[in-house]
Amino acid sequence: MNILAIETATDYCSVALMQKNGNQTEYTVYGKGVHSEAVFLGIKEVLEKTGFPASQVDAVLLSGGPGSYTGLRVGYSAVKGFLFGHNTRLYIVDTMLSVAAAVSAMVPNTADIHIVLDARRNHLIHQMFKQTDGLLTVASGTQIVPVGEIGGFLKPGDVLAGTGIERIESESLKELQVFNDIPVKAAYLFMVWKMQVLNPAAPLIREADPESAEPVYLTPGV
Repeated sequence: MNILAIETATDYCSVALMQKNGNQTEYTVYGKGVHSEAVFLGIKEVLEKTGFPASQVDAVLLSGGPGSYTGLRVGYSAVKGFLFGHNTRLYIVDTMLSVAAAVSAMVPNTADIHIVLDARRNHLIHQMFKQTDGLLTVASGTQIVPVGEIGGFLKPGDVLAGTGIERIESESLKELQVFNDIPVKAAYLFMVWKMQVLNPAAPLIREADPESAEPVYLTPGV
């Protein structure tokens, strides 16, 4: 399948195309408020670089949040426009899961993974994942946590990644495996797709109707 992936849940705006042969082309920019222009530029660029018309895209993977209200709204609107008039399937991937998938490839498969995204104000979005034989499973619900309370969810040896790390006091980061330079990229959605293919029974992605699909915001309208 030729799969287009779109990630707009954070200050990263990222678009990627994975061809049937596994080759990937990606466009990623970073900045607050860049999504309204960058997502359309990204779609145009990856299609032009690969020579694919929109009609040859078999499926779209979309980051479903939680995250920025504005970024997610732009991403969903762009996808609805892209899919209009095309018989192309839409699949939603949770943002936290896609970042955890990227991190899981870099750490022992016994470590618990915590993803923290910046929720603005004095809060973080937190979710915990466990890994068994290369398969990620959700170990906690997605929740908004005051920055000062995040240490209560962590234990020595755990893995911590995401855009919210810089807001956590260094004392809470001791004895953790910290990945504070992991961008939130569209290519990570492909990693979750591959996990789903290898484990069909796992509830990692979900198909959605483009007309009625709505993101998970969890954050204030920013």
